[in-house]
Parts: sequence; structure tokens; C-alpha cells
Amino acid sequence: MSTLHIFNPEHDMALAADAEVFTPPHNIRCLCSDMAFLPALWADDGDVVLADDVAGAMEAVRHLSRHAARVRFATVGDVASGMAGHITSVSPWGWDKALVRRLRPAADSLRGLVPDAARLSALRAMSHRRFAAERLLAPIVADTCGTVGESVFCASLDEVHREASRHASGVVLKMPWSSSGRGVRYAPAHGMDANMEGWAQNVIARQGGIMVEPRYVNVMDFGMEFHADAHGGIRYCGLSLFLTDKGAYKGGLIATEEQKRDLLSRYADMTLVDEIRQKIVQTLQPLMSGVYEGPFGVDMMIVAVADGCGFHVHPCVELNLRRTMGHVAIALSPSVPQPWRVMSVESGDRCKVCVHETTYDMVNTSVARL
Repeated sequence: MSTLHIFNPEHDMALAADAEVFTPPHNIRCLCSDMAFLPALWADDGDVVLADDVAGAMEAVRHLSRHAARVRFATVGDVASGMAGHITSVSPWGWDKALVRRLRPAADSLRGLVPDAARLSALRAMSHRRFAAERLLAPIVADTCGTVGESVFCASLDEVHREASRHASGVVLKMPWSSSGRGVRYAPAHGMDANMEGWAQNVIARQGGIMVEPRYVNVMDFGMEFHADAHGGIRYCGLSLFLTDKGAYKGGLIATEEQKRDLLSRYADMTLVDEIRQKIVQTLQPLMSGVYEGPFGVDMMIVAVADGCGFHVHPCVELNLRRTMGHVAIALSPSVPQPWRVMSVESGDRCKVCVHETTYDMVNTSVARL
């Protein structure tokens, strides 16, 4: 019995395209090829990791071998021929139509392990930012003191302008399906220029609308990582503290849960953080049951309150119905305190995961924005 793991970082773009035939940008194709080995960091011994270039994946994983499981790398053809062994489950970065088509040559070997069209449609609907805004963010903020956040779906440019006029600090515009800083624009308080209006109009035409959110003073980015099982249960995996640049992921902290909680407690009441975690589980459990099984993450942030009167927690900046870099950082994290380390994905001739030691003061200065 083994699991077939797949790293498909183009997943969010594939959801937006909603097509079986989808060609991601060159840089994403390179990321997919260079880092096909990545699931070895969270897989179990004996599992299978999909890689078009088996030799390349074996070589790439060597520099992280002490963190990696003893997995077998295999192509789709290997899986189709049964050479990969007895696969009992499939665990991709995220499910979408393009991935299902990629696995089609191995359909007989993976019978019953790949979602059908109806389930793919349901997963795509739940991955829409509107779902998180209305079904997760809104009820938590309405019921939890010390939280802040709103996100409104606008189906026309006129609606965007009306919503933006409500927020003196400016707004953030987000594609309904996007991630890691792609598909996000920041509109200043004085309004959008012609280029931004054109971009927003294109998003509305292609994705049916756009999300508009107030722009907050972001003090710290963090997230909570979870796993949903086949029986409707949700398990908390741990905190994720990470660095971003205009919404794009830049690196994650590798530390114990206790170390991460200690750092976060400088800006947030941990009783509130734990309450938010419980409400996420309670809210999503009935919504995910029978629809989604696998890892997911909820990105959050610490927000500075006006006039310097402390901080609030934004409990759902983004719901990622897939594995996240936060899960990767947790897979690399120690069980006992060790020197502070930061994980980043660096590009050059090849994309690679790098882990660097750092100090508490540098972590605190980097993670916190104030």
C-alpha cells in the first residue's frame, strides 16, 4: 500500500483556466520540473512521487536527503504499467481538470482514486475567494472579538468603484482564483488609474467578477495548516509564519510549534488564535465533508489598529484548498527547539529549496512589519 504524491504548483492557475488542456507560464513549468521531488519531504517510506525526469528528481532531493522519505520516483508511464507498485491513494498539491488529464494514461491503475467531474466542479467552487469570504471569514469576524476583515465580490467595474469608495485607506483587488501574490493589485485611496481599471475589467470578463477588500496595515503574515480526512474530520497540523512581498510568498520559518507561538504571541492573544482555529474546524467540517480530502491552509495576518491602539487578527486572508508552503515548512520543522531557520525557494539555473540558519532577532525583525 502506497500513496502517489504529485507536485503541481500550477494548480491555482489551472483552476482559473478551468480547462483540461492548460499550459502554465515558463517559470511555473520550470518550478514544476525542478521541484518534482518536493513531496519526498512529507511522504512516507515506500510512497511514490510523480516525476517526468526521474533521474533529475533523484539528484535534486539529495541536498535535502536527511529530511526526505525513502520514496520511489516514477513517470505517468511507470504508474500506468504498474511498475510503481500498489498505489492506494493519490495526493497532489491540488486537484484540477488539467491534472486529471495528465493522469489519464494511468487511469486503469488509479481507478477510483481520481475525482470525477462533479467533485472537481465542487472543489473549484470551494476554491473561489468568494466561498472563503462569505462562508468562513464573515461568520468568524461577526462572532469573534478582536478580529477584523471583509471581502466583497463585485461583478462589474461600477460595483468595484462603489465598494472602493467605502475605504479611505485604499483597497486590494484580487482575482477569484489566484495565489501567492499573482492576481492581486493594490489600489490607492485616490482611486484606480486606467491601467488598473483595464486589468480589473479583464478579470471580471474572464472570471465573472473580482474580490475587493480594504487595505490594512499588515504587521505579520501567518497561517494555520490543516488536513481533512475521508470521514469529514479536520486535523490541525500547525502554525505557519512566513514572509511575503506584495502577497507573494518569499520564505517560511522552520521552528517548533512552541517557538512559533512564542513569536506570534508578541502581537496576538494566543487564546484568540486558538479560538479562531476551533471556529475554522467547526465551520469547514460540514462544508468539506464528502467534497474535499487532503491538506489545506488558511492564511491570516496581524493588523495594526488605527491610532496605534494594538492589533487585530484577520482570520482568513485566503483559504488554500490544497497543500501549501506552510505544510512544507512544518514537514521540515524539528520536534525540539533548534537554531532558528528560514526556508525559501530560490531560482537560478534551477529552482531549489534552501534552508538557512538565522537568529531570533532577525526572524522577529523580518516577520514583523512594524
